[in-house]
Amino acid sequence: MQTYLPPNRQLSRTIMALPGKEEWDPSISDSWLASQMHMAGCFVARHKANGDVETTAINELLFHDTIQLGDEVKCYAEIVSIYRTSFTVHVEAWVRREPLSEDIKMADGIFTFIAKINNFIQ
Repeated sequence: MQTYLPPNRQLSRTIMALPGKEEWDPSISDSWLASQMHMAGCFVARHKANGDVETTAINELLFHDTIQLGDEVKCYAEIVSIYRTSFTVHVEAWVRREPLSEDIKMADGIFTFIAKINNFIQ
């Protein structure tokens, strides 16, 4: 497991990895983490668009390690490019796992969103 310095991006979402359907397995599914990252990217894009956005693509999604039950998951997001009505957002997922006191990078991805209505202001 590799430890990195936390990113210089906007903290968009913090959530505790709690048991659900995965009660038989101490790890959390990659689809759960992808969903959390998607919501974090959507939050940043909606803020920039001043309204609703729609996901047009998940361009890249890399998982570096597995989330465990009880991990504190933090998603950091940053808009990396803006076009006329679309946004490309880089999202990183980090965890703080007890008894460790350092943040560990778990995944990162590139998401593309488009503004739903003509309320986009650059």
